[in-house]
Amino acid sequence: MPRNRFQHTANFYYNFLIIVGGRSDIEPKTVPIEIYDTDNSEWESVAMFNKFRHTAWLVGNFIYTHGGYEIQNTTIAKSDMITIDLKKLFGTNETLQRKLSKIQADEERKKKQLIENANKRKELTPSMSPVNGHSTNPQRSNRFGPSQI
Repeated sequence: MPRNRFQHTANFYYNFLIIVGGRSDIEPKTVPIEIYDTDNSEWESVAMFNKFRHTAWLVGNFIYTHGGYEIQNTTIAKSDMITIDLKKLFGTNETLQRKLSKIQADEERKKKQLIENANKRKELTPSMSPVNGHSTNPQRSNRFGPSQI
């Protein structure tokens, strides 16, 4: 179950909601990055993150954070940028690593299937010239032109 927190960020990565940083309302302390699997309604806690009131965005397999304040010094804003490698982060937790590997394998299979289907459609569909209606596919002859029908 996630900790109470505020001034955090949230990003989606596949079906995972990743909560980064923030402050606890119980006491000022570093909180872990928590990951919610939306498919199974399960929470996992991973590495600690020492910032709040920062911004974060996801690009590919990385979350980038900028600015904010550190828990130990709440009066001076930071201007640093932190990169979180999500593959490495998920690799620190066996359950998350297994789930991510399965999702990525499924994605790869779907991508290959889409490519195969697209290639099959290309083979079955003759290319027609937009000017004269004749086939531009050398493997298919167009016996009748538009004026002969």
